[in-house]
Amino acid sequence: MSRWCYISTTQSDPFRTRGGRVQRRIEDESVECARWVVAREPGNDPAWPQHAGVRARPGHPVVVGREGELPLGVVPEDGGVSRTALTVVATEHGWRIDNGNRNGAVLHPWGLAVSLAPAHLVLDWPLIAVRVVGSDHALQHWVLLESHVRPDADPPVLLRPGAATARSDPPKPLTSAELEALWTVFGDVLSWPPRLPAVPLQLKQAARRLGITESGVQLRLEGAQKKALALGLPRPVRLTEPDYLHVLVGAGYLTPPQLSPVDHTLRDL
Repeated sequence: MSRWCYISTTQSDPFRTRGGRVQRRIEDESVECARWVVAREPGNDPAWPQHAGVRARPGHPVVVGREGELPLGVVPEDGGVSRTALTVVATEHGWRIDNGNRNGAVLHPWGLAVSLAPAHLVLDWPLIAVRVVGSDHALQHWVLLESHVRPDADPPVLLRPGAATARSDPPKPLTSAELEALWTVFGDVLSWPPRLPAVPLQLKQAARRLGITESGVQLRLEGAQKKALALGLPRPVRLTEPDYLHVLVGAGYLTPPQLSPVDHTLRDL
């Protein structure tokens, strides 16, 4: 079973529908894995994104596209989104993503580096956004893959093939001051759903928000980057560059936002 699934005995199943309402239905079976596939795009008014989504059943494909179970690129119409743009399956090894969109897609795993989506991928990560590229670059078509973890669950750790899953001498956890500085400077980078563009704050802007000096922010971030270097960051980077943040997130030093099945549901935002 995916590390981001958990057992639940509730029989309440929020069923997501396009528009401004959330409908609920009761099923006889218990919810075994709280994983969701959500389509998010501008709609008729780009200022008011619209949502549609379904709960992912283990092993059952969810097709997203202009003729998919989850419509994407329909309202407003974008012919650059394929009829079958993505096929997503919740598996015991994570999310299986088949990218069939003619214009490609971009992966935005929460807190990790952005990359082009390959034709086929399996990724075990609690929050994954896939930006489906259409012909109108003014429109953003998102598919959000959400796994709703327990509030007491351990932070996610990215398991890479061939990489050690544990260190004998890992750095100490981030201090509360370091976490506060990271979330302040990289708030856009760590937001969910993702924001484009995701622009880090300048140190002086973060200092004003935190009510401390710029050198105080710098000291906190330097402490966080030192831990990222111990975790495998190849070289020091500017404190406002997110490379060291990605290393910290991938090693489980930051925790993703807690979601419930009715968070950012199908009401207009």
